[in-house]
Amino acid sequence: MCWGINPNTGDSNYNIDEEAIVDGIYSLFPEDNKPKKIQYFEHILKESILNGTLGTNKEIYYFAFSYECLPKHANVVIRKLINDKKIKPIKTVTQKIHKLKEEKIEVLK
Repeated sequence: MCWGINPNTGDSNYNIDEEAIVDGIYSLFPEDNKPKKIQYFEHILKESILNGTLGTNKEIYYFAFSYECLPKHANVVIRKLINDKKIKPIKTVTQKIHKLKEEKIEVLK
């Protein structure tokens, strides 16, 4: 499937898109210090939620799709932010996303 999207390189969880390494996520072995697509996505998503760029659950899920990630990948970040008391709890879903009731994200200070 990924080769149908990009016939030259496909899609990968490795640095084929020249993403920057996320600070603080390093390996003992330098050859493994290449950013992973999911880690990069999670970092950008967290920052975008906390700085108010993404203000609703629907915006978050569409953002995930734009990074070629699934809603379940976004849910990991949302749940962590809820558990860390960075945002107010919201309902997270991975199925029937097209029928999702839009909820505003409230960042806690």
